[in-house]
Amino acid sequence: MGFTAIWISPITMQIGDSNTYHGYDQSNLYKVNSHFGTASDLQTLSIDGFRIDSVQNVEPDFFPDFSSAAGVYCVGEVLNSQSSYVCPYQDYLDGIINYPLYFSLISAFESTSGSMTDLASVYTTLKSSCADTTLMAPFLENHDRPRFPYYTSDTSLIRNAILTTLMSDGPPIIYEGQEYGLSSSGDPYNREAIWLQSGAYSTTGTYHGFIALVNLIRNQLIMATSSDSSWSVYKSEIIYSDSHTIALRKGSAGTQSVTLITNQGSDGSAYDVTLTTSETGWDVDEDIVEAISCDTGTTNSGGGFVVSVESEPQIWLGSSLLSGTGLCGL
Repeated sequence: MGFTAIWISPITMQIGDSNTYHGYDQSNLYKVNSHFGTASDLQTLSIDGFRIDSVQNVEPDFFPDFSSAAGVYCVGEVLNSQSSYVCPYQDYLDGIINYPLYFSLISAFESTSGSMTDLASVYTTLKSSCADTTLMAPFLENHDRPRFPYYTSDTSLIRNAILTTLMSDGPPIIYEGQEYGLSSSGDPYNREAIWLQSGAYSTTGTYHGFIALVNLIRNQLIMATSSDSSWSVYKSEIIYSDSHTIALRKGSAGTQSVTLITNQGSDGSAYDVTLTTSETGWDVDEDIVEAISCDTGTTNSGGGFVVSVESEPQIWLGSSLLSGTGLCGL
């Protein structure tokens, strides 16, 4: 699906018990669990960062020195829905697992009557309260929470929620099995063995192709701005919102994306949303493309654009950003 990093369990040697699969029963902190190979194997693969469990159970002052000694990106788990509680932890660690956004995503997309207004508010609050939202880690599913299809079977709502995760600020997290639309409830049922599932490791899973495509678009935006990381470090702006739809801009003029998400669901009725050049940053008469459906358009004489919103999420880009990628025939 195009991911460039894999989250694995703690790598230290475990006690000899088959129930210690989670990696938290160490027998030797200075030796590697042989199931991950050798220390040399792990060094060859390289380590991009550490996810730190249960951060709020440790004195915060411990983490700056720990993070500095690690020498890589450190992201901490702070299980709380309130930005006012979570954001201060970024004074001690690079990033935090984005639980405030997670709870708002569940609320917004679990039904067609979900609160997109609250989701828009959380985006704004996180941006103003956290030190750097581009280091927060958005997610929709994990090993502690129910699978998202546990809340809804509406495939449109699920795709909108997945896309929001992938196109929000920070390194997104996709939980193994999410691509198959698994619908189990919380721990331990959501920790199912993927290799025992029907069609295990198939690349034709319900959401496999969708996740792969959105991730390809995201990676293209990152590569297009690799010289200055301007897309990655740009903090998302809400440029339009109503009771069902949000438009997010990310990126400076020339390399920006405009993402539209909606909770109208699979039976949603189409309506028009007007975006102005001051909101999108697009030029007058600029050719743009919706990178999922490959619909095309051109901004008007004022640089604005009218987009039809129905059920599916959308990612609009300047057509030049896809040149040479093969996406949408460009």
